[in-house]
Parts: sequence; C-alpha cells; structure tokens
Amino acid sequence: GKIHDLWLSLPALDLPMWFSAKFLMYLLVEGFLVGIMFTKDKEERRHRLKVAVLALSAAILSRFVITEAIRFVFPRPRPFVFFDFYPLIAEPTLNSSSFPSGHAAFFFAFAMIVLFYWPRAGLLFMLGGLLVGFSRIYVGVHWPSDIIMGAALGILTAFSLHWFLLHKQKAPFFNGIYERT
Repeated sequence: GKIHDLWLSLPALDLPMWFSAKFLMYLLVEGFLVGIMFTKDKEERRHRLKVAVLALSAAILSRFVITEAIRFVFPRPRPFVFFDFYPLIAEPTLNSSSFPSGHAAFFFAFAMIVLFYWPRAGLLFMLGGLLVGFSRIYVGVHWPSDIIMGAALGILTAFSLHWFLLHKQKAPFFNGIYERT
C-alpha cells in the first residue's frame, strides 16, 4: 500500500506517473515500430520486420492469452478497490483482476525479443518496462507482485517463443531470422 500512497505526498509525480502508466508503453512500442523501417536496405528492412512481428507475437501471446488465463483462474482485486480510493487513472472496470499485470507481460515480452537482436535498445525497453510497472503501482491499479509476475510471464513467453523458433523453425515467415544474429 505504500507505493501507491505516494501520490498523497508527492503531487509533482502525479502527472509523470499518470503519463507513464497510461501512455509510455504504447509510445515506446510505436516509436520502435516506426524506427525500424528507416533503412534503405530492403533485406535489412525485411529482417527488422520479422523481428517486430516476433516481438509483437510474444507480447500479444503473453498479454492476451497467458495473462487472461491466469486472471480467470486467480482473480485479484486491484489496490484501489481493495483500499477503496480513487486511482489516478481509470481502469475499464472495477472488477477487472490485477494479477498479473497485462502491461508488464506485454512490455517485457516485447523488450526481451528486442534484447535478443539489439541489446542496447532492449535494455532501454527493460528500463521503460520498470518505469511503466512502477507507475502502474503508483497510480493505484497494480500491486508490486502483479508487476513482477507480469514481467516474469513476458520474459518467459519471449524466451519460449524465441527458443521454439530457433530450434524448430516451423513458421516459414521466420526462416532465416536467426542467421543475422
């Protein structure tokens, strides 16, 4: 309860935390997707597109399949519901489960795939993921364990998908993706 109570004593952080919790993840992913297309080399652009599709696939699998399955089995009230306060950002429903964090699962899965191909960019995404995770706690919509489990799920999903494609190469679209690393 202490982290999301910070907003009572540090109002200067409210706007940056609100922005980070609500928009930062989407801006970073969109900026990355636009940025990878800036190359004149057709083969390099094709390779970058494959990595982007792989990163988005891991993120979507982690967020919309695995996270939702866990939420269905282990529903958990959000901190603002449990402590009966108004969060700094509005969630779609009061009854949505907080465990695990879908934002963390999505972002860390995406970041891990990026890390496999472009380590510096991947580390920046990991730092962005930590900021997004902390901000989701700060605004009152997640518990720390939600963020930790979401990040772990995202990382595990990315590793699993990466390993499967590296060792099995059954998806024709991804043929040759590992020859450049």
